[in-house]
Amino acid sequence: MAKFRLTIDFLVMETFQRLFGVLSLCNLFDQAIPEAELEEAASLRAIADGEGWEYGEYLAEVEGLEAKFRHWLPRLSANSIIILLHSILETQLAAFAEAVGRTKRSTFRLRHIKGKGIEQARLFLQGVSTIDIGTDPSWKRLEDLCELRDFIVHQGGKLGETKEQQQSVARLLRPYEGNLAFPEAGKLYGFDEIWVSISLCRMFAQEVEGFFERLFKAAGFPDRHGIPPVEE
Repeated sequence: MAKFRLTIDFLVMETFQRLFGVLSLCNLFDQAIPEAELEEAASLRAIADGEGWEYGEYLAEVEGLEAKFRHWLPRLSANSIIILLHSILETQLAAFAEAVGRTKRSTFRLRHIKGKGIEQARLFLQGVSTIDIGTDPSWKRLEDLCELRDFIVHQGGKLGETKEQQQSVARLLRPYEGNLAFPEAGKLYGFDEIWVSISLCRMFAQEVEGFFERLFKAAGFPDRHGIPPVEE
């Protein structure tokens, strides 16, 4: 039986621990939001019955409860995950690029490369190594994640008025039909705001996870379990 020497790499360990946290958060929101809505709905009915509320008064409270659990909480939860996941991707990829640069004894640093975010890391890695992360099967998904994060952060998730902005968002929505949309129900609250499903958040997290698995392997880093790659 082959024996493996375990090697702890803190960058690898930190990356996968953070992604594990994101995936756990997805599962928590998926379960907790519907359960909390059922609990509050039951409590509201009990209070209304006990205090003899008029139907119109009860209905107004129900509408407020539905706005909380079917509009605001799902949106804010998903948006938070997208922002967090983007931060992990960008931060850990930058740390990886710097580590590769040190290994190659490069006189250049990541900050010397024009650009920002994952594109800056891609250009840096191309310059100091043979690693081309732009050819990774998840690269397009990662670019979409970054674009979605920017849309949420810089535009508040609201559709802009310019034709260019609208075309950009339409291009982003197309591959994720059913998981990314501007629902008509959003107009009840006075504006259209993008809806991101928790399922899409989970998919993006899994894409980032697979990306780092392949990246660390290609660079000769140990895997998440501390097992170094097998030399071919």
